[in-house]
Amino acid sequence: MTVQGIALLVIFLGVLSVFAVVLRMLVRSLRLGKPEDRFDRWGERIWSVIVFVGAQARVLAQISGLGHFIIFYGFIFITLGTLEHIGGMIFPGFSYAVIFGARIAGIISWCQDVLGLLVLGAIVVSLFRRFVLKPVRLQIDDPRAKREAVFILSLIH
Repeated sequence: MTVQGIALLVIFLGVLSVFAVVLRMLVRSLRLGKPEDRFDRWGERIWSVIVFVGAQARVLAQISGLGHFIIFYGFIFITLGTLEHIGGMIFPGFSYAVIFGARIAGIISWCQDVLGLLVLGAIVVSLFRRFVLKPVRLQIDDPRAKREAVFILSLIH
């Protein structure tokens, strides 16, 4: 393992530790509430996740949601590339080509490239809508809202 890989592993373990602490706090907060049976209606709940998370049904109900959809799935594929890179730093020789074969790794890489470009396009369209078209839904009196929107969009890519 390289020095960079060791440093990355230490940082990763630190992040996981912080995540565990935050998760513990959230679970403690949830336990303060009234118990509720969340293990009923399995099929309905799974279908709801597929439709509203996977297919982004609520977001795609409006044409403007297409940009959000592209950014959402773009991030999933970009994250796959990030995970491969991190894995290669921690375990030299790690790659999707070794795990899935060159063909599947090539498809993943192609999807990352295409979705990365689409994400950039979605960001440009989002900025154009907010500052040029100014739809009623985005007209907010709070002056911080525009700065926050630009800040969030600038963090995306």
